[in-house]
Amino acid sequence: MGCGSSSSTKTDSGKKPGKKDVEQLNIKETGIEDLDKMFDDASAPFNKAVDVKEAFDNAVEKFKELTGHTKDDSMKDVVLDMKKKFPQLKLEVVDGPKFVLTTGDGEGEDVAELAVKAVEAFQAISDLVSEIIELMKTAVESAMGLIEKSQEITDMVQNAGLSPLKLPKALKNAASNITEFKKVPEIGKAFKQTIDDTVEEIKNTAEALKAEQ
Repeated sequence: MGCGSSSSTKTDSGKKPGKKDVEQLNIKETGIEDLDKMFDDASAPFNKAVDVKEAFDNAVEKFKELTGHTKDDSMKDVVLDMKKKFPQLKLEVVDGPKFVLTTGDGEGEDVAELAVKAVEAFQAISDLVSEIIELMKTAVESAMGLIEKSQEITDMVQNAGLSPLKLPKALKNAASNITEFKKVPEIGKAFKQTIDDTVEEIKNTAEALKAEQ
C-alpha cells in the first residue's frame, strides 16, 4: 500500500504521521462481494488523502528547494527571502482556503525563470491544500459511518452462508478492517492540524509582506 510523507504534527499517540507510519488502509477481503465493496468504497477517500498528503509534502519541499532553501526553513522565511530577490512578488489569501503567489506587474521579461517556477510550485501547494481538506472530511465521515456498522457487518458475515472453513477467516478479516478504519479520525486530525498550520503561516506571511510595502 502507499504511504504518506512526514508531517510536523504529532498524533494523539505522540507519533508523527510520516512515511513509515501513515499508510493506506490495509483492507482484507472477506469473500463477501457486497461487504468487500463496502470496505473498498469507505477506504477510498482516506487512501487518496494519503497520496495527496505525500504530494503536498513533496510540493512544499520542491518550492523550498527551487528557491535555494532547505526543508527545515519556514514558508514565511522562504517567501520573504524571495520578496527581497523579486520585489514584484505578491501573496494573496482568499477563502477556501486558497493562496496565490504572483510575480506582480513585473511578470515577463524582467522576471527570472526561477521566480516563475517557484510561483507554479506554490500554486500546486495551494491546490493540494484544498484537496486534502475535502478528502479528509469525507474520509473521516466514511470511517465513522462504517465503524458504527460494526455489529451489522459481523451479522452480514455470519449470515452470508460461508462454509465452516471460510467463516472464521471472513470474520477475522472483517474485524481487522474495522480496526483499520479506527485509525482514520486520529490521522485525519493530524493531517488537518498540519494544513491549518500551513494556512496560518501563509496568512501571517501575507501580512508581513503587506507591512513591508
